[in-house]
Order: sequence, then C-alpha cells, then structure tokens
Amino acid sequence: MAKDNFAVIGDKDKMLIFSLAGGEIFSPNGEKDTRAVLGRLLANFNQIFITSDYARYVSDIIEDTKNKPYPIVTILPVRENDNYATDKIKQEVKKTLGVDLALDDLNV
Repeated sequence: MAKDNFAVIGDKDKMLIFSLAGGEIFSPNGEKDTRAVLGRLLANFNQIFITSDYARYVSDIIEDTKNKPYPIVTILPVRENDNYATDKIKQEVKKTLGVDLALDDLNV
C-alpha cells in the first residue's frame, strides 16, 4: 500500500467507482473489524474515504485524526438525506470557516 494511493471503507458493490480511480476498497464486517481495518489504513494512506454507515463505528478514531495533517478522513453519505454525513460536513465547515453554511440549500 502506498501513501499516494487512497483507501475507501464501504460496501464493495457501491464503491467500485473508487476502485476504477485507483483506490483500494475495504468492506469490514461490523464494528470490531471496521476498527481494525481503519487502524491499519491510518498508517498506510494519506486519504481515506469512509461511508457513513461504517464511520458511525469509528467516530472516535476519526475525531482523533482531525488535529493531524494526514491522513485525511472523509465521510461519504450512503443515501440521500444521510444526516450523519451531512452533520459531520457541517461541523467541519463551521470549524474551518467559523460560520455555519446552509448546506441543505446546496444538496450536500
């Protein structure tokens, strides 16, 4: 695994597009496996995408990465109106810019 590549944690069937773009796809089984997989990926990738259904299992680990330059962990919504992913994006925008943007109007 190379640092210039990226990893995706999510259902393989839904994440195939990332594989075509050069990413490595991981589909853990449950919370314990998700924690183990993410732990390994943090040491080997600079960019990690994780779908919101898996991110819920490891929110504490993701939060710990926020104060480090790498890896960058991005939560992806898995369905329309995915409040978990949208709320996390809003929190990051507010933290970065200091203002709360109306992301609902942007269909994020």
